[in-house]
Amino acid sequence: MKDRKEEAQSNNRSGGAILKLLPGAIFMIVVFVMFAFNIAETYGNLSEQSGKERLRAAAADVESVDRVTYPFININGFYQGVMQRDYIYDVDPQNDTIRTGNGKVVSVSSTASKKKMRKAAAELKKTQDWLSERGIASLYVQAPSKTCFSEEDLMPGISNKTYDKLEFFVKELDKQNVTYVDAREWIKDNGADGFYKTDHHWTTETAFDVAVSTGKLLNEDYGFNISKEVLDPSNYDFDTHRDAFLGAEGRRTGRYYVGLDDFTVITPAFDTDFHAGIDSSETGHSERDGSFEETVMDMEKDTEHYSFDDSAYYTYWGGDYGRAETINNNVDDDSSVIIFKDSYGIPVTAFMTNMFHRVNVIDKRYYESSETLKELIEETDPDLVMFVYGPGYLGKKKMFSLN
Repeated sequence: MKDRKEEAQSNNRSGGAILKLLPGAIFMIVVFVMFAFNIAETYGNLSEQSGKERLRAAAADVESVDRVTYPFININGFYQGVMQRDYIYDVDPQNDTIRTGNGKVVSVSSTASKKKMRKAAAELKKTQDWLSERGIASLYVQAPSKTCFSEEDLMPGISNKTYDKLEFFVKELDKQNVTYVDAREWIKDNGADGFYKTDHHWTTETAFDVAVSTGKLLNEDYGFNISKEVLDPSNYDFDTHRDAFLGAEGRRTGRYYVGLDDFTVITPAFDTDFHAGIDSSETGHSERDGSFEETVMDMEKDTEHYSFDDSAYYTYWGGDYGRAETINNNVDDDSSVIIFKDSYGIPVTAFMTNMFHRVNVIDKRYYESSETLKELIEETDPDLVMFVYGPGYLGKKKMFSLN
């Protein structure tokens, strides 16, 4: 009898041990399946190769960051989606993400000091007045985010602070008599649908619309003579790649949480001829000569397959450079523009290089020179100074300051 009792206890212990190991075993199986799926997906993307070479290349790609680190993010995002959870926590609370009712992923919005926003608006007005005294035109283009088209909560209990601070800042611009455009007015027909569902930026199509609208405004109200050919969308090629882009928010939630974005590459269908100089904090100064695609774009970016490692958004310019200058050899006048921007301005400024003879693009976040905004303007002697900023810099006085 004792032997039977001990045998039963032993069986119970063995069964309990197996049950304890079961979750870990299931997890490892899921991870293995995800890795296998990622290899299969890579194999499918390597259509230019064949046979054993293609299989070896797919297996080697397991060593890349997106094949080793991010399957776990994909698994978590897939699980959160199945469980219908609209809020995903991150190790860093600032990177917590929300899935909104329209199926887009957004970061948890943060507040901005009203006092700082008033000072930023006043600084912008001060700069515009200084420019006006010197006969230089100016324009501020306020880029919205995809949460700025409605004051509704991001989800029950979480207010839309980005909408609130943009509304406050625009009212301050009105009080200060700042010359500006709220780009929401230009793209209101699409609203949030004009933004990537996995990224905070607007789509290339939306950025193109903003660039064209800016050009038309400059012709109508500023006396510029930008070619109608350049402002006509029918003179551009729109090449859309399906399920080809995973944005910043998507890289925190995985490709399965809300799916992938389409990505459209927009290029001039007319002849272009540029000289470009690029100042990068990583690679230093470089020169480019050739077409729009060869100078203003980085065609080495993969716009057909999504990536955790890189962003197709940087197909324009190639990244967030401190400074870029273009000479458009097909524009005969002496038109010169300097544009201060953040990442929202990347595709906008790229498209605007087709409108002027000389364009200087400055990103003060990455520009390592000691030159002040005032010195840059005096150096380039532009006909127009523009600012293109998203909601993240509404309270940053230094982004508008001459000094």
